[in-house]
Amino acid sequence: MEGHGPQKSSPLARDLTRAFNGYNKHTVQLKKNLKETHAFFREMRQNYSNTCASSTLSSDSASLETSQFSCISFPSHEEEFLRNTVGAAPYILVLGQDCAARYQLLNCLLGERLLPLGPQAGHACQGGQGSTCKRRKLCFTHGKQTRLSLALPGQYELVHQLVANCGRWDTVPREDLEILDECEDPAHRQAELEITLHHPMLQEAKVMVVPLSECPAHRGSD
Repeated sequence: MEGHGPQKSSPLARDLTRAFNGYNKHTVQLKKNLKETHAFFREMRQNYSNTCASSTLSSDSASLETSQFSCISFPSHEEEFLRNTVGAAPYILVLGQDCAARYQLLNCLLGERLLPLGPQAGHACQGGQGSTCKRRKLCFTHGKQTRLSLALPGQYELVHQLVANCGRWDTVPREDLEILDECEDPAHRQAELEITLHHPMLQEAKVMVVPLSECPAHRGSD
């Protein structure tokens, strides 16, 4: 696969891109409104403090004004909710018990056969109780160049030679998607495969493909 140039976009991806683009625009506006609201309340508190310092109000009048002022303050739980909302990046989670179905849905979303299907995908994980999926969690993000790497979520990249980085590829090599039985390094087994693509939808939202062993329904059956 070429290391640069935009990826193709399916009709579904275009619809999702527009939807997430609208969401992100509203998030930016909400963040701006939150900042302006903070400035407004800060100015009100300053003006109130200056008024109290220069006035000779009775204790009853001062108490009444303080009560009125507290009624128009920003409730802390609402502020926390808004901050969490505007600070959270949108994700698309692809969940399921069947590896082939997850990979096929991802390919459909991005309009490319990025993940292997059929015999090329190798042995598929079964959805039976007590089974362990040997496929890695995949995280698709936006970038100008196509790039694959192994990383511990939210921490650091691992120094590891991926098959995809040894030459050209159109579909992510199966070897890079699997956790080998002989691998004993805990960090290597927990690492997720980060795939960076120049795709318009990934500019608006990240995509996570979650293996069977990390699906909530499967965890609940253990």
